[in-house]
Amino acid sequence: MRALPLVLCALLASACGSRAGAPSTAAPVTVASATVLRSDTGEVALTDLVKKAPYTVLLFFSADCPVQKAHDARLRELVATYRPRGVAFAAIASEEGPDLGRLREELAKRALEMPLFEDRGAVLADALGVEYTTHVVLLDGERHVLYSGGIDSERTHTTDHAEPHLRNALEAVLAGKAVTKPRVEPLGCPLLKH
Repeated sequence: MRALPLVLCALLASACGSRAGAPSTAAPVTVASATVLRSDTGEVALTDLVKKAPYTVLLFFSADCPVQKAHDARLRELVATYRPRGVAFAAIASEEGPDLGRLREELAKRALEMPLFEDRGAVLADALGVEYTTHVVLLDGERHVLYSGGIDSERTHTTDHAEPHLRNALEAVLAGKAVTKPRVEPLGCPLLKH
């Protein structure tokens, strides 16, 4: 498998010493081993995946996590709202030995309209510091991390009082502004990576 270099502004905004979404004055972090994902049609370089849209949301997905299930409706709403505005969404399977057929069926059954990619060995999850399912990472077309963390501030059920972290990040970048909270606590189930 051929690995292409993956250049990230930073895994965390503080690593760059600047706000995510704003121009970085620090040298970008290069993660050379985290570039190739697998889909049902073969290998896909993350470099190519994120070039298809100005912004891409990566959702680290689990079929069984109750936090994931609690956020299905909110995710469907986010996809319906932001895909027409140029945001791509992709589900990432980073857990050890995933049953990709079952995961695809689960995405379809739950009407989560996004392609699924396998992250073999959790290389991408490790490079991005992802330890939980339902963790989302917002990238721009140059693979800069603009937001990383929970979809919102809730865990096992959703209410009208949640802080919509991902929605806020998307609204900021689409308005050409910096994300005010580029990193928040991810709320999900531990990824069973190794």
